[in-house]
Amino acid sequence: MTKRAVIVGVNDYSVQGANSLRYCVPDAAAFYHLLRDAFLFDPQNMFYLVDSNATSEQIRQTLRYVLTQSQPGDVVCFYYSGHGARRAHPGNPTQMYETIILYSGQHISDHEIYLAAEA
Repeated sequence: MTKRAVIVGVNDYSVQGANSLRYCVPDAAAFYHLLRDAFLFDPQNMFYLVDSNATSEQIRQTLRYVLTQSQPGDVVCFYYSGHGARRAHPGNPTQMYETIILYSGQHISDHEIYLAAEA
Protein backbone atom coordinates (compact mmCIF):
# COMPACT_ATOMS: atom_id res chain seq x y z
CA MET A 1 0.00 0.00 0.00
CA THR A 2 1.32 3.41 -1.00
CA LYS A 3 0.20 6.61 0.73
CA ARG A 4 0.11 9.78 -1.34
CA ALA A 5 -0.93 13.31 -0.42
CA VAL A 6 -1.66 16.64 -2.05
CA ILE A 7 -1.47 19.40 0.55
CA VAL A 8 -2.53 22.93 -0.37
CA GLY A 9 -2.38 26.17 1.60
CA VAL A 10 -3.20 29.63 0.27
CA ASN A 11 -2.65 32.83 2.21
CA ASP A 12 -2.02 35.16 -0.76
CA TYR A 13 -5.17 36.04 -2.67
CA SER A 14 -3.85 39.23 -4.28
CA VAL A 15 -4.26 37.75 -7.78
CA GLN A 16 -7.88 36.71 -7.14
CA GLY A 17 -8.81 40.05 -5.56
CA ALA A 18 -9.98 38.43 -2.32
CA ASN A 19 -8.80 39.18 1.21
CA SER A 20 -5.53 37.44 1.97
CA LEU A 21 -5.34 35.08 4.93
CA ARG A 22 -2.66 34.50 7.58
CA TYR A 23 -2.80 30.93 8.83
CA CYS A 24 -3.52 28.67 5.86
CA VAL A 25 0.11 28.07 4.84
CA PRO A 26 1.10 27.25 8.44
CA ASP A 27 -1.94 24.93 8.66
CA ALA A 28 -0.83 23.14 5.49
CA ALA A 29 2.72 22.84 6.84
CA ALA A 30 1.43 21.36 10.10
CA PHE A 31 -0.70 18.86 8.19
CA TYR A 32 2.30 17.89 6.02
CA HIS A 33 4.32 17.15 9.16
CA LEU A 34 1.43 15.24 10.73
CA LEU A 35 1.14 12.95 7.70
CA ARG A 36 4.91 12.48 7.49
CA ASP A 37 5.67 12.04 11.18
CA ALA A 38 2.56 10.39 12.66
CA PHE A 39 1.07 8.58 9.66
CA LEU A 40 4.40 7.71 8.01
CA PHE A 41 3.69 9.14 4.56
CA ASP A 42 6.84 9.11 2.42
CA PRO A 43 7.80 12.72 1.52
CA GLN A 44 8.51 11.55 -2.04
CA ASN A 45 4.78 10.84 -2.38
CA MET A 46 3.66 14.13 -0.85
CA PHE A 47 2.99 17.25 -2.90
CA TYR A 48 3.03 20.50 -0.93
CA LEU A 49 1.59 23.44 -2.88
CA VAL A 50 1.32 26.85 -1.26
CA ASP A 51 0.53 30.37 -2.43
CA SER A 52 1.89 31.01 -5.96
CA ASN A 53 2.41 27.26 -6.53
CA ALA A 54 -1.23 26.59 -5.66
CA THR A 55 -2.78 27.48 -9.01
CA SER A 56 -5.89 25.70 -10.20
CA GLU A 57 -3.96 24.11 -13.08
CA GLN A 58 -1.17 22.88 -10.80
CA ILE A 59 -3.66 21.39 -8.33
CA ARG A 60 -5.64 19.66 -11.10
CA GLN A 61 -2.45 18.29 -12.65
CA THR A 62 -1.09 17.07 -9.30
CA LEU A 63 -4.38 15.42 -8.33
CA ARG A 64 -4.56 13.67 -11.72
CA TYR A 65 -1.00 12.44 -11.31
CA VAL A 66 -1.52 11.15 -7.76
CA LEU A 67 -4.76 9.40 -8.69
CA THR A 68 -3.37 7.78 -11.85
CA GLN A 69 -0.35 6.47 -9.91
CA SER A 70 -2.57 4.90 -7.25
CA GLN A 71 -3.70 1.30 -7.19
CA PRO A 72 -6.60 -0.31 -5.29
CA GLY A 73 -5.73 -0.32 -1.59
CA ASP A 74 -3.54 2.80 -1.78
CA VAL A 75 -4.34 5.88 0.28
CA VAL A 76 -4.73 9.33 -1.28
CA CYS A 77 -5.16 12.33 0.98
CA PHE A 78 -6.16 15.78 -0.28
CA TYR A 79 -5.87 18.65 2.21
CA TYR A 80 -6.82 22.25 1.49
CA SER A 81 -6.62 25.34 3.66
CA GLY A 82 -7.81 28.61 2.15
CA HIS A 83 -10.89 30.47 0.93
CA GLY A 84 -13.91 28.60 -0.33
CA ALA A 85 -17.12 29.60 -2.09
CA ARG A 86 -20.43 28.30 -3.35
CA ARG A 87 -21.23 28.35 -7.05
CA ALA A 88 -24.39 27.44 -8.91
CA HIS A 89 -24.28 24.29 -11.03
CA PRO A 90 -24.02 25.44 -14.68
CA GLY A 91 -26.92 23.22 -15.79
CA ASN A 92 -29.12 23.62 -12.71
CA PRO A 93 -28.91 27.00 -10.94
CA THR A 94 -30.84 25.65 -7.94
CA GLN A 95 -28.01 23.17 -7.21
CA MET A 96 -24.88 24.54 -5.55
CA TYR A 97 -21.29 23.31 -5.60
CA GLU A 98 -18.78 24.00 -2.86
CA THR A 99 -15.50 25.26 -4.32
CA ILE A 100 -11.96 25.94 -3.25
CA ILE A 101 -10.35 29.18 -4.33
CA LEU A 102 -6.71 28.89 -5.37
CA TYR A 103 -3.93 31.43 -5.76
CA SER A 104 -4.90 31.91 -9.42
CA GLY A 105 -7.12 30.30 -11.99
CA GLN A 106 -10.61 28.88 -11.79
CA HIS A 107 -12.24 27.61 -8.62
CA ILE A 108 -12.26 23.82 -8.21
CA SER A 109 -15.58 22.32 -7.14
CA ASP A 110 -16.23 19.46 -4.79
CA HIS A 111 -17.95 17.73 -7.71
CA GLU A 112 -14.82 18.02 -9.87
CA ILE A 113 -12.69 16.45 -7.11
CA TYR A 114 -15.29 13.69 -6.70
CA LEU A 115 -15.23 12.94 -10.45
CA ALA A 116 -11.41 12.86 -10.49
CA ALA A 117 -11.35 10.39 -7.59
CA GLU A 118 -14.07 8.24 -9.12
CA ALA A 119 -12.26 7.82 -12.46
